[in-house]
Amino acid sequence: MNEYAVELTRAAETAIYEQAKFIALVRQEPLNATRWLQRMFEAIQTLETFPMRCALAEENEGVDYDVRQLPVGSAVLLFTIDEESKTVWLIAFRGQGQLASCDDLPSDRPTRPLE
Repeated sequence: MNEYAVELTRAAETAIYEQAKFIALVRQEPLNATRWLQRMFEAIQTLETFPMRCALAEENEGVDYDVRQLPVGSAVLLFTIDEESKTVWLIAFRGQGQLASCDDLPSDRPTRPLE
């Protein structure tokens, strides 16, 4: 029973794939990169149901809309919820060791995919 559509902004999608690329090429662990990417997208899919279960992120303090976080291993997926359209917008990704920052977040809550 899916209650919400889940959309990824281009910035969030790029950040996720860049991390997978880092794991595959720099760490030279292509199989782990594939598994990591699969876990990310499985976690994203869980946001279709009850995304409000996730806590507000530290980044929430720096923008005018709610930013929630979904921890996935040592990474954190950052998202916002548009209740009117029943859409969850994945807006950013924070990797292991990255400090919370609003720099990578959209200034306004997304209502359509960002270019």
